[in-house]
Formats: sequence, C-alpha cells, structure tokens
Amino acid sequence: MLLIRSLAVADPAATLGMMVPMHEVQIAAADEGVRLDRFLRRLLPQVPLGAIFRQLRTGAIRIDGRKVEPSLRLSVGMTLQLRLRSADEVAAPAA
Repeated sequence: MLLIRSLAVADPAATLGMMVPMHEVQIAAADEGVRLDRFLRRLLPQVPLGAIFRQLRTGAIRIDGRKVEPSLRLSVGMTLQLRLRSADEVAAPAA
C-alpha cells in the first residue's frame, strides 16, 4: 500500500518564499530493494527522467530528509519527500 501525504512548505530557493507542495511517501515492503530512480519513474510517469535526476541533484527529492543518489536501494520504512511545483505531478504507481 502506497501512502502519500501532502503538505505545503516554504521553499527557501523560491523567490518571495512561495509555498511549494511537499509530498511524503512511505516506502512499502513491495518496493524494498528497488533503485530510487526506478521507483520515481513509476511514481511520476509524466515527469521526464532528466527532470527527476535534476530534482535529485538539487535536493527537491529527498529520502529521510537527506539528499541521495539515484542508485540508492529503498528499504521499508524510508520516507520519500518530494517538493514539486504542482500537486498533479504526483500519481500513484501503476500496479
């Protein structure tokens, strides 16, 4: 089961402190051992892969509050934080 929780946080990199939606995803047992970049590709099918890698490099996508490499293997209980410009960029992965 995929749990997505949405929050609004101030983005310090954005001008005038604009609020950017932050989504938190708990990693489930079914996704254990999957590479982060492959998990994100399933989670965000409409977002180009280059944009996913850019967001990882800039820290817009984090695991447990830390910047991570795309090759990270996921473990149960990890929390994925996504700071995306629009809420419709997050979709449940296809089963």
